[in-house]
Amino acid sequence: MKNVWGVLLATIITVGCLSTGGGSTPPTGPVMTAMDIVVRSDRQNAPIASAAVLCNNEPWGLTNDDGYLLRLSTPVGAEIRCEISAESHFSATDVRFVPTPTNQHLVVSLQPFPDPVPEYPTPPDPIEGMLRLLQGIYYGDNAGPVLPTYAHAGDLFSVYVRDPHRARDQLDHTARAGHHGVRTWLTLGCGSTTAQGCKPGDYWRGREVGPDVTPEYWTRLREFFTELQRRKLRLVASQGDIGQLRDRRAYMQQLRQLDNAVHVVDWLDCGNEAWQTGEPDPVKLAECVGYYGSGSSLRTLTDAPLYGAGIPAHEQFDRFSIPPADAFDVHSFRGGHSWDKRRHIWGYTYCGEGCPRLKTGINSEPPGGGVRVSAIENRHEMDDEAVALLAVASHLGRQAFVWFSGEGVILDKGLQDEPGFVSVPRAVALLPPDLYTYETSHHSGATFQQLRILLPQGEVRIDGRQASDGRFVYTIDGPPGTYSLDVVRGFSGELCHPGLGTCEPVTKRAGERLSVSFSRGRILKGRIQ
Repeated sequence: MKNVWGVLLATIITVGCLSTGGGSTPPTGPVMTAMDIVVRSDRQNAPIASAAVLCNNEPWGLTNDDGYLLRLSTPVGAEIRCEISAESHFSATDVRFVPTPTNQHLVVSLQPFPDPVPEYPTPPDPIEGMLRLLQGIYYGDNAGPVLPTYAHAGDLFSVYVRDPHRARDQLDHTARAGHHGVRTWLTLGCGSTTAQGCKPGDYWRGREVGPDVTPEYWTRLREFFTELQRRKLRLVASQGDIGQLRDRRAYMQQLRQLDNAVHVVDWLDCGNEAWQTGEPDPVKLAECVGYYGSGSSLRTLTDAPLYGAGIPAHEQFDRFSIPPADAFDVHSFRGGHSWDKRRHIWGYTYCGEGCPRLKTGINSEPPGGGVRVSAIENRHEMDDEAVALLAVASHLGRQAFVWFSGEGVILDKGLQDEPGFVSVPRAVALLPPDLYTYETSHHSGATFQQLRILLPQGEVRIDGRQASDGRFVYTIDGPPGTYSLDVVRGFSGELCHPGLGTCEPVTKRAGERLSVSFSRGRILKGRIQ
């Protein structure tokens, strides 16, 4: 690559002079002299090997390893115009020099190319600016609604403190997969503000992180925020150990200052499962997130403790989502089969028996695959298809979704090895971005005869949302098999495989049947005819 600099100044060093000897006859032709050129880089004044020297349109050769080139025969007093080029440097295109009996040494400095700006992977549809919740619908600074979908990377900040390269690699994988960001615990420990709080054998021993146990904690956290920002990734900021927050007010206020400078926080809580990890009082949790202030990130207190087989009463949500919480948080049911887990997620905002006070939430630890996912039944069912269907159900239930896995608790091999890591954001991308605007949430039982388009069959359920203009999105799931479902309202749309992200067109009239086969379930989206 060439860049015209104009005339470069050459460093001139006197190396000797010519002499004709006393009394001899002056030469009749031009006086010739030996001349050398040294080519160096502006960066650390290092010699440049293999620099090409072209003078007066004649190639003089290449410099050696010391950046040196000797020209044995050069006319004294005649101007030499040279062009000098080297790999990874801008060329010097107009070097002028007049050799004289005392000036036979030319030094040329070349400017190196600037270091390339690292290219960071980014999600295909990142959340821009600030995540907002307006009338039950999520918006970024993008043009329209968004469906926030994150990857759980619980100990990723702890990993970053100890092995930044490994943490960056996981962020790269997360961005490429299409997640909007990560849910990460900014504090980890065993309920103490000292490193001695974790004893040998404790779960988080050796992974502690917090303002009192991590040297230069806020500097490292700022670096971590910057790594997220470079990849256009967002953060669900959770406190894995509320005991690390020795001064909750000071911590939250400093976290707010950091996020104002490097804004990446979409969500904030005051304690992961705080009701069993050190702070069971929702009032104190509300006070804690209140210190952070409003208008920058969406706030939750902690998840509501919901692990029963039935859809829980809305009072359980309401107790752990008092003001100033902007949304409820839930770690959803892990029992039963994959279709039971899916039904729970969708059912949290189905208002058949009363709605939570807050109609929108975030499912921050749903069921998932991997050996470290605790208290889960039928773990073998948690494959790409099942986990992706959970994400779809979450958005049908107006809940932002955090993909969860064993690697998402403690990193070992990597997030990318767990089921659903790629299929979850891929399945969510099949959904209309304005899904939360679809007014009616319903199942396909007799209660909704006027809305349903398919009849349920045995354990097969059809749950979802329908808009007033006839658009709809449903999940169809149940025990693995092939089913022929009765169509009661004509429609045109697509039947999609949540695990593969593929769709096939389908159009049916009332009275016909829809044949559907699956291992875990399917997505049906379209418009009523």
